Formats: sequence, C-alpha cells, structure tokens
Amino acid sequence: MRVSVTTQLSEPLIGLQYDDLPPDAVNAAKNAILDTLGCMLAGAQTEDMPAIVQQLTGDELPEQSTVIGFGKKTSVHYALLLNATMGHAVELDDG
Repeated sequence: MRVSVTTQLSEPLIGLQYDDLPPDAVNAAKNAILDTLGCMLAGAQTEDMPAIVQQLTGDELPEQSTVIGFGKKTSVHYALLLNATMGHAVELDDG
C-alpha cells in the first residue's frame, strides 16, 4: 500500500508535545506570530479596509470569528479572508 505524502509528513508530528520542541523553534514561531499580528494591525489601517470589513460583517452574518483591529466578528470564512487580506495589505510580512 502506498502512503500519501501528507501521511508521511504528519506522522512524525503525532503525539508531539510542546516540551519536545527545541527552544529556537519556539522562539522563531513566536516571532512569526507577532510579526503576522503586527502586519495585520498595519493592514487594518489602510484606506480601503474599513469599507471591506463593513461589507463582510453585519447582522445577517454569524459572529463566529474576530476581525483583528476592528472589534467585530463575522463568519469563520470572512474573518479568515479579512485577516489574511490585512496581513498582506502593506507587504510587511516577509521580513
């Protein structure tokens, strides 16, 4: 039986505990998360973002997930779209 690439990549991670991670990897992950959040907050300040957020939030949509920087919630899919858009809006995220 042929094993998928996804299975081959994920099997070593099954059962992995936080304490198993090297400190350098934990620090790198924390820095990447902070960098992404900073980019999202900067992207939230762009001229067009408030109008886009207004279109994808509202009473008719479920309040499932947070839209960073706006104090609003929307569907999981729209929050993902909005937060990702903000993360790339000012192209700071690759540094």
